[in-house]
Amino acid sequence: MDIGIKGFDHPVIAVKSLPESHTVYSNLGFTIPPRGSHIEWGTGNWCIMFEKNYLEHRGILDADRYTHGLENFLAEREGLLGTAFRSDLDNRDLYRNALNASLSPSEPRELTRNFELETGKVPVSFRLVFFNKDDVPALMSSLVCEHLTPELLRKPEYLVHPNTAHDIFEMTSVVDSLEGVEEQLKKLFAEDSVVQEMDQIKVTLPDGGVHRVLNQARAEKEGLVIQNVVAPYLSSCGISVEKIEILKTILEQNNVPFIQVGALIRVTPENACGLYLDFAEM
Repeated sequence: MDIGIKGFDHPVIAVKSLPESHTVYSNLGFTIPPRGSHIEWGTGNWCIMFEKNYLEHRGILDADRYTHGLENFLAEREGLLGTAFRSDLDNRDLYRNALNASLSPSEPRELTRNFELETGKVPVSFRLVFFNKDDVPALMSSLVCEHLTPELLRKPEYLVHPNTAHDIFEMTSVVDSLEGVEEQLKKLFAEDSVVQEMDQIKVTLPDGGVHRVLNQARAEKEGLVIQNVVAPYLSSCGISVEKIEILKTILEQNNVPFIQVGALIRVTPENACGLYLDFAEM
């Protein structure tokens, strides 16, 4: 059932040190806006902005406050904690659609983070619908994010990256078995957008983004297994760049190791805060 999801809003990358992750991703050629700090939670973030989506680095600022399970994830590793999707709907309507699809989401809740600018703190607000992990385990901690103050989030200078990055084109999950996963995904996404193959399931989102769920054999074949991590887990994020040669030059200048995988440039988890980053010129 199509509950109203249009595309990726932001993958959430759990990091143990926000300053260190800032250095890592600066060396990858990204422009990183000022830090944010969640008012209701003890967490903070960097949000690397593109025109219609972004990458979030989330870390703990105050361990004595609620962190939405971040401390449990970071006790084991860094990496992709979950994915926030976007919709053109009011999230209160999307929540009702999810219930009608026999999902068990949390009721819409609002979250505010302070954008810590040089001129002072600017509150940026969201309305969130979190999905139950048991409904679609392959997506881990997934949600839909409705931006209540979108005009405050993106400034033109935040969208210009030295590495020419401009979009998220793909996310991948790894599971032990694909059994039952297609039916789970069809509760979230339009049925004709979910296609099962022998060793993967591909979801094509309305805006053209793709989420692929791989079994272990396919993940090993593609080199997307994260060692010593129990499935299911989110493995990789695909980033569109305008000029792959500019990206390669930046990585070489900053001594960041990378490998060529067909037309892709891949940065491995030890150099990307726990996930594979696949860059493609498109």
